[in-house]
Amino acid sequence: MYSIALCDDEGKELDQIEGFLVSYQDRKQALEYRTERFTSAEELLHRIREEGYAPDILLLDIFMSGRTGIEAAKEVRKLGLCMPIIFLTTSTEFALEAYGVDAIQYLVKPLDGERFFHAMDSAIGQIRRLEESQV
Repeated sequence: MYSIALCDDEGKELDQIEGFLVSYQDRKQALEYRTERFTSAEELLHRIREEGYAPDILLLDIFMSGRTGIEAAKEVRKLGLCMPIIFLTTSTEFALEAYGVDAIQYLVKPLDGERFFHAMDSAIGQIRRLEESQV
């Protein structure tokens, strides 16, 4: 089972992302996952630092009150976590900076289902390759 962290400061965006994940799971019948929702970068980082939370995949908005998603991703990488990061945002402004934290995708809202599914395929593929290399 995969653990997927969703971080966006807007509840309706979190709902939409969860809806896309349900559709993705319907397509990939054998995929099992659980999600955890965070409404700020600070909340996510606190959980990672203080509780040792390490999701398999991080779906992260960039424009949030407080710390940005880019800042959160930099902190996640400094902590040594290498999970796939997919940015979901309203602007292309930070695309180059996003790849500086090894994001695997940068999707611009409003989200497109097919692009989202492709991003999830990439994330799952990266996790599986890592698991295979550790055997």
